[in-house]
Amino acid sequence: MPRSRPRATFQPLQRAPSAKRRFAVLAGAAIWFVALVALAVVVRRRDSVEIALLVVAASIVFGLTASSLLRRARVRRERAA
Repeated sequence: MPRSRPRATFQPLQRAPSAKRRFAVLAGAAIWFVALVALAVVVRRRDSVEIALLVVAASIVFGLTASSLLRRARVRRERAA
């Protein structure tokens, strides 16, 4: 009889406070709104490839910065625990 593989499940260290969850939802919606407005500007001005490249570069920098800050906080919490 084949043995079943153990299932990996994610268990957070602690649940995020409701204020942080609300902020994350609102921030996500705001970021999508800004992206849609930027897209509308770029589509209206078809020669604005530079603007699109700047928006992409800014989003990559923002994403990398946010990810590194979140990772640093997680590592700090794991060391303290």
